[in-house]
Amino acid sequence: MVDLETWIGLGCLSMAIMFVALMFSFYFFLIGPEGKGPEVSTDPGALLIQIISISGAPSLILAGTVVGVARRPRGMTAGVILIISGVLLAVAMSFLTSIVPRISYPYLVSGINFIPTIFIAAGIGVIGCGLFLLKKVKNRRSDLGTNFK
Repeated sequence: MVDLETWIGLGCLSMAIMFVALMFSFYFFLIGPEGKGPEVSTDPGALLIQIISISGAPSLILAGTVVGVARRPRGMTAGVILIISGVLLAVAMSFLTSIVPRISYPYLVSGINFIPTIFIAAGIGVIGCGLFLLKKVKNRRSDLGTNFK
């Protein structure tokens, strides 16, 4: 049977995938055709806040919830899912930092350049949460082995 933290971890992974997809499409939208910027007037700051509040922040909240729910070690699945989510966030956001210089000046608002850096750090934190859960499982298994001797 699948545990609650595994389902929450899958929710975290799906929100991370959605966040990465939305950020890539948003940044490529800001670059526009032929690097001239979008052909439609837009407010990049508001769109960035909307993307973060729809999928970025919930992904991080769900990662923290997995750690909070997993009071006792039940399995490695939730930890592995968190590690995959963190790696996805860190790698994708590091790629987005290389895309930022291609965005034209009027659309380069304050959050565009440092939000990927924040989510790189958040991805590393999610990896740490996953490793914490894996270590918790490993320690519990070693404790069980010594109690039966």
